Amino acid sequence: MNIWKNDDKGDDKIIAFFNDMIYRVNPKQKDIEQVLFDFTVNKPPTSNYTAIPLRQIREINMEDNKDYIVVLFNRDSYEHLRIKDSFRRKEIFEYFKTNISNTHYTVTTYNKLETGKKPLIAMVVIVAICLWTLYIASTIEKGTNYNVQESGMLAKIVILIAASGIKNILLIFGSLSAIAFASFLYKTRSPKKVKKIIVH
Repeated sequence: MNIWKNDDKGDDKIIAFFNDMIYRVNPKQKDIEQVLFDFTVNKPPTSNYTAIPLRQIREINMEDNKDYIVVLFNRDSYEHLRIKDSFRRKEIFEYFKTNISNTHYTVTTYNKLETGKKPLIAMVVIVAICLWTLYIASTIEKGTNYNVQESGMLAKIVILIAASGIKNILLIFGSLSAIAFASFLYKTRSPKKVKKIIVH
C-alpha cells in the first residue's frame, strides 16, 4: 500500500495504491485526514472516490508536460490522475511501474508532425474556412444575397465575416493562422515522449 496526499489546487487530493486497486479520492477538506487514517487501518473510502481495479487496466501513461497520469482501460475508456507537481507525478508513476505485476515499460517518442498534429489540423481548418469566406465575399461583391436566418451556425459566421470585406477577412484569419502556427512551433520544439506501463 502507498498513499499520496496532494495539496495543489486542481489536483486529486488523495491517490492510493491499496488492495490491488488504484484509488482517486477527493473528500471535503475537513475529511482528508480521516480518509488518510482509514486507509492505514485497511478501510477503503465510501464516498467521493474512484476505485480502479488493476485487472481492468490496460495501460498507464505519463507525458512529461502534462499534469496528469492517464489510466487506460480500452480505446475509449480512461481516468486521469491529476498531479501538478512533476516530482510527485513521477514518483507515483515509478511506484506503479515497480509494484504492478505482469507489465512492461516503454517510451514512445513522436516525431514533429505527430507532436504538432492538433495545431496543424487547426491551421488546415482555418485556411479552408478562410477560402470559403473569401469565395462568399467575392459573390457578395457581385451582388449575391444570402439569407443568414436560414443558414447553419458556421455558415452564418462565415457570411457575416464575408460581409465585412476582404481586408477584414485576411486580418481575422491571418491572426488565427498565426496563433495556430505559433502553437505548432511551441509544441514541436522538442519531441513528444509518452512513458507507458503496459499491463498484460
